[in-house]
Amino acid sequence: MNTITRPDFIQLIEAAHKSGSLRFSRQACLAWLAYYPGDLPVRLLYARTLIQAGQAERAVPVLTALCQADPQQIDSWEQLQTALKQNLPDYAGNNSALSRECQAALQALGVEVERDL
Repeated sequence: MNTITRPDFIQLIEAAHKSGSLRFSRQACLAWLAYYPGDLPVRLLYARTLIQAGQAERAVPVLTALCQADPQQIDSWEQLQTALKQNLPDYAGNNSALSRECQAALQALGVEVERDL
């Protein structure tokens, strides 16, 4: 039986994501996460795929969990900010607690944040 190493898997998913093979990327991430549910980098790739596929509302809970699991991970906060900006009236806007939390976390990590989130 042939197996794939984790670095090769991540490289494959990133290539699929960049080439626009979003369905493959999403399905492969879900299959991987079924066996390795604690793999935060693959969970982040899954969320990025959802955002690129126009499913930002599905990415928000994934990213929120990632940000809680590793509050120092700038990529997770940046992806959450991206997801919040994509037509999510329930989350977007300065009145959203999640939006404010995201902005505060990015600022605390030294990332310049746009004010119109």
